[in-house]
This record gives sequence, C-alpha cells and structure tokens, in this order.
Amino acid sequence: MNLSHFTRKREETADFSKSNYEVVFSVFMVVLAYFYRQSPLISYPEVLYLFMSLLAANFAFNRILSERSKISLWLVDVMLLCNIGIITAILLKSGGYLSYFWVLYLLPIFTAALTGRLPEVSISAGLCVLALGISSLGPVRVETAQLFAFFTKLAVFVFSAFVIYRMSLAKRRMETEVTFKRFQVEKLLAAVSEHDSKARMEASAAEVGRMTASLLHDLGNVVSIILMSAEIMVKEKTPDLKDVQRVQQAARMAKCIIDGSLALIKGDRYEFSPAPLQPLMENAAAIFAMQARGKGVKILMGIEEGLPDIKMSAPHMQRVFINTIANSLLFLKSGGIISLKAVRTGNLIQVSIEDDGPGFTQPLLVRGITAFGTTRKEKGGTGLGLFNSKEIVEKHGGKFSIRNNQPSGAVVEFTLPVAGSV
Repeated sequence: MNLSHFTRKREETADFSKSNYEVVFSVFMVVLAYFYRQSPLISYPEVLYLFMSLLAANFAFNRILSERSKISLWLVDVMLLCNIGIITAILLKSGGYLSYFWVLYLLPIFTAALTGRLPEVSISAGLCVLALGISSLGPVRVETAQLFAFFTKLAVFVFSAFVIYRMSLAKRRMETEVTFKRFQVEKLLAAVSEHDSKARMEASAAEVGRMTASLLHDLGNVVSIILMSAEIMVKEKTPDLKDVQRVQQAARMAKCIIDGSLALIKGDRYEFSPAPLQPLMENAAAIFAMQARGKGVKILMGIEEGLPDIKMSAPHMQRVFINTIANSLLFLKSGGIISLKAVRTGNLIQVSIEDDGPGFTQPLLVRGITAFGTTRKEKGGTGLGLFNSKEIVEKHGGKFSIRNNQPSGAVVEFTLPVAGSV
C-alpha cells in the first residue's frame, strides 16, 4: 500500500473542519442586527428573521457534521447555496451596498475553503461575488465610490479564500501522512509480534547466535514503532489513545526482548526473586495480541485476584507463557479461543493455558515431552517449546503436564510454589 491509497473521493470528504465558527459568527451578527434595528437602512424585523434562519441552518449543518466521520460534498454544496441566498436577502434588507453585513459572505467562502477542494472554493467565491454585485450595484449609474467598495470587498473575499484554502491543504497533507504512518505502524507491530514469538521459541543454547541477531533486529523494529507513534502524536492536537497504547505495548516488548538478551549473556542463569505472576501473563498476551487478531483468535484471561508472589526468574517464566501461547496460536483457526488461568490451591499456584484447537496427538501424550520430539513438523515446530517450558517450571520447584480437553482442545498445566512456602 502506498500514499496514493489514502486520497479522497469526490463524493465525500473526511477532511472537513468540525468547528462551530459558522454558528458563533451567526450569533454575533444576530446580536449586531438587534442593536442596529433603529437604523433607517435596516428593514426590521424582517432582517432579524433572516438572521435567525441563517443561524438555524448553520446549527443544523454543524449537528449533522458532528455525527459523521465523513460528509457528502453535495450536502456541503447545498449548505453553501443556502447561506449565499440568505446572506444576499440580508444585504437587500439592510441597505444594499451600504450594508455592513457584506462580511457574512465570508461564511460560505470559509466553508468551501475548509473542504480543501478548488472547485468548491472557486464556485462559492464566484457566487458570493455575483450576489454581492447584485445587491451592491443596481441597474442605475454606479458611483466610483461604489465600485471602489465593491472591488475592496472582492479583494477581501479572494485573499480570505486563498489563506483558508492553503491552510486546509496543509492540514489534509498532514492528516494523510499521519494515516499512512499509522498503517505502517500496524504492519510493523504485526511483524514484530511474529518475529518476537519465533525468536523466543528458539531458546536452546545451540541457537544463541541466531536468536541474539533476531532479538537485536526486533528491538530495532520496536524502537521504530515507538518513534513513529510518537511522531504521529506530536502532529495531532489530541493524541489518539490507540497510538499511546501502541507506545506502551512496544515499550513492554522492548523490555521483554532486553530481558531475554541479558539472560542469554549471563549464560541462561536463573536469578530467583519474589515477583507477581500476573504481569508476565499479561505481557505474553499483549505480545501476541496483534497476531491473534489477525487470525481471528481471542486470548482470554482468568486470574484470581490477590495471588501471592512467586519466587522465580521472571525472564524464564515469561518464556513459558510465550511458548505455550505460541503453540496454541499455531493450530487455532478463526474463532478459536486461548484461555490463561491462574488460581491458588494451598501453597501452590495452579496455572493452565487452554485452547479449543485439535489438541495434542496421541503419540505425544503417550511418549511424554522430549526435546525435538514434536509431531508437528509440518507447522514448523521443533519440540523445544514445551520441553524448555517443562524444564523451567521444574527448576522453579513446580510440576508440568499436558492433556487434551473433551471433545477437543489442548491443555498445558503447571504448578508453582508460593514464595516462602518452600
């Protein structure tokens, strides 16, 4: 996908400003008309009724605009014609070329300029000039002063339309760039999730060199996500919450990648300290969130509140959840569900990762978990994921097992002792 993908169609626009300047301006002119009601140039109360019509029309237009992300340009055209017609009637009822209300023509000119489309701007400005000429230059002889005033007003119209049109074009370019970059961020997030899950499943000592290179590559991608999301937020007046969440998710990914790299550098040593289990489960789910959405799979969490800390090596336990979620996600189709659960049973924390996929093969259940003992080579598996997870859990003093649900689905279960219980 390239930048041209985001150009807008003629029939509708998402670039239109959702400000209330028309209503504010109309209210101001209504108040002004009321205070000038004694002027001999003004036909009162007819001019006040016309102002109220202009206010009502612009209020209705803004109400429709606020409820839609995109708006038909034909609706904009109707509103422009409506404004020009009412404003021309106001001028005819307030002294013609002597009326101070000629500035109201800036309303449709500004509205057209904010669409960022030259045909709307040109036609609206031309109609306003024509209407101003009809209301200001009568069939009788035209004075030099009238001509000078007419061309001065014409210059104001052209200059105002040019300035607002250029501002609108700059805004459209920025929004198109932001939209394009947001699309790039989504693609990069999906790539990072895929590469990160594969890198973490390749955790054997013989693969340290290749895994380290992959980790460094993914870390660079994560930094790119943070930088691009930050750039989008800087360009927007009100940052999108999704962009902020992407930065947070990318930062969590970066921390997990760095922790994994440090564990490798230290020779895969285990450094135990009391820590909660819930953040590790949530981080693993966050890493696979994009990949799961892409496959139409849901990841559900069921963690008992108030679980005590576990004395553990957090980077290693993180790998257990990543390996098991990746294993489930590999075999699930659209509509599948992965459930992560953790409850306390006495001095143990009982953890389970369940899915509703095809389940484990019978040979694997009979033989048990062994290194490189996968029966899923056609899916790219090595058998190391479950084997490494089992070793990690056992080094934490826990027990690791696998079974199938009925009628289908795989279940990975393990227990971990509560900190201070052993």
